Amino acid sequence: MSSDALPPIGSSYPAPSGTGESAPSTGVPLPPTAPIAPPPVLRDVTPRHPTPPPIPRASLPRALPVAEAIEEEPRWVIPRKEVRAPAKANSAPSTDAFRGSRKLIVSSLVSGVVHFALVLLLALLGFDTTRKPPRVELEGTVASVVAPSLATLPKVATKIQRNDAPATKTESPRSLVDALIATPAPGRKGSEFGNDPKLPPAGLSGNSGLGDLLTPLGGSSTTLSMLDGRDGELKGILLQDGGSEETEKAVARGLRWLAAHQREDGSWHFNHRQEGICKYCGNPGNHGSSTAATGFALLPFLGANHTHRRGEYQETVRKGLEYLKAKTIATPLGGDLQEGINLYSQAIATLALCEAYALTRDEDLHYTCREAVRFIVNSQDKKGGGWRYFPGQVGDTTVTGWMLMALKSGELTYMPVPPEVWTAAKKFLDGVQDDGGAAYGYQSPAKNDPTMTSIGLLSRMYGGWPRSQPALQRGIRSLSKRGPSDHDQYYNYYATQVFRHFGGQEWIAWNEEMKAFLLESQSREGHTSGSWYFPDKHGDQGGRLYNTAMSILILEVYYRYLPIYGHRATSEDFR
Repeated sequence: MSSDALPPIGSSYPAPSGTGESAPSTGVPLPPTAPIAPPPVLRDVTPRHPTPPPIPRASLPRALPVAEAIEEEPRWVIPRKEVRAPAKANSAPSTDAFRGSRKLIVSSLVSGVVHFALVLLLALLGFDTTRKPPRVELEGTVASVVAPSLATLPKVATKIQRNDAPATKTESPRSLVDALIATPAPGRKGSEFGNDPKLPPAGLSGNSGLGDLLTPLGGSSTTLSMLDGRDGELKGILLQDGGSEETEKAVARGLRWLAAHQREDGSWHFNHRQEGICKYCGNPGNHGSSTAATGFALLPFLGANHTHRRGEYQETVRKGLEYLKAKTIATPLGGDLQEGINLYSQAIATLALCEAYALTRDEDLHYTCREAVRFIVNSQDKKGGGWRYFPGQVGDTTVTGWMLMALKSGELTYMPVPPEVWTAAKKFLDGVQDDGGAAYGYQSPAKNDPTMTSIGLLSRMYGGWPRSQPALQRGIRSLSKRGPSDHDQYYNYYATQVFRHFGGQEWIAWNEEMKAFLLESQSREGHTSGSWYFPDKHGDQGGRLYNTAMSILILEVYYRYLPIYGHRATSEDFR
């Protein structure tokens, strides 16, 4: 395995007018002091309706003289047509009050028209004809739209903490993250992660049909999921395939050691001597991520079906899960669990959270799991298909292996993962394989890297390779010749799962050697009782906590995940 598989501590990263006829212009009103007289009486027009009876003159109002009428009515008067009764043939000459004032009326109208014309002329003379109306010109440019900053976006109340700390100064990770924020996740339509999906009935398999890595395991396509062997009668049956009472006792001792080294805030640290937790156990690690350490410590409890709702270690598991929830940071990419270090922490912590959710269906974990999975989806290298130390970076096999397991566990809880994520991951594996897929390298093809080969083969098995696949069989033979390591638990962890799922004589031989080695190397004395430690590059970084967690997970391999091929016809493809 490449020396940079686990980086050193601290590495990071106004509305339009309507249509129709316009109203006629009313012109400019006369000055308010100008006298307005009624228009001249029009000639008689034959009425359309029967002629009304004549009105007695005594009932008509007394007409005022013109001068008196103007004095009493100096306001604007809207002219109205006057409808008169037809005169009788034998009537006396007309006594119409207005007939004598026609001269005055005509002169007043002429005066008004002249004044109006003068005012209009003066207005036109004072108008600047050289001034052009303002125009909006688009000279080959497009109006720019400034996107709101993240700080101005509406905040949604969530259970996840926000991190207002300044962004990392490292240029490469920052630029990649910015690019990922601007690029939608593959296959997403709208906001796939925006709505909380309702959980299906508890008995159904977790397969949502979005990726081969989630195909139901254990020979049942409708009733069993990959985690269903951790308890009850099925667990007892699975233990008979290589496990024993001694391996279960070793698991119990290891869990007691882990529980004793949990910190007060619910977390674990690779340096188990921090904060005075333990003064007696040697070999502390030096890796700085508490989310990765907490995820590693929780996985063995969950593997033995100890959750925050059942089992001997309910309070231990509850505090650990609460710590991970509290450390999740809301970002545009999703729930960030890197703790400012790298994506190893994201994968391992997400895996623990999703397994706890899958085992308990506790709705309090749903939001955190969904956001953590979303962060993984958005952090994938969209071109190459893998993952590495920070979002968007060209991938490596070790981080990619952890990410695939985290996403698979996420889909067990019906977290949305676009199918393009699995397709891209297969593309990455194609890019680092050798010998037709029988061997794998770290970031490029390699023939003699057992750790990378174990991760690659396990990913291929979950990705759909049947047991009869020639490249898989060649890889199994190669690992079988090498056998377990006496110090590299990283390799042992992945290779053990490969042999367990493959089964057959290769599994029997590997398990007997691996099991004997772990039972013999577990500490049985003093404060270290129940723990393991192996000095190598991973052991130095992860310390006794990492080695203990990995050793317990290896001893839980019999039931932790249902075997892919164990209860199927060997010729049946894993689809």
